[in-house]
Amino acid sequence: MEWTKDRLQFKMEAGLRSGEWDESKPEELKEKAYDSHSEAYLEAGLADLPQEDIDKVLTAVDRGDLVFSWDAIQEAGETAWDMPLEKKVGSIPALVNWLKDGPSITD
Repeated sequence: MEWTKDRLQFKMEAGLRSGEWDESKPEELKEKAYDSHSEAYLEAGLADLPQEDIDKVLTAVDRGDLVFSWDAIQEAGETAWDMPLEKKVGSIPALVNWLKDGPSITD
């Protein structure tokens, strides 16, 4: 998670320095920040983690984001798309339990 945070910070700073990201346009900045998440997770080595650790990362996601935020849904899908098939399949039981046993999205 620390590596991912570092990658996200690096991407934001690089985008701001290059002028590609504009702080005076908050909605655009938010969109670009969201867009960098899947790449940052993968660059930080998410796909190389043991299945148990991947499951912990996946189930730490805020349920509300996955229901109410198209950007979060899109980034989760992009991350999953680029994961090795065995890691995707291996995460299904953890995700099912997370959805079934966790608090509701209104909690």
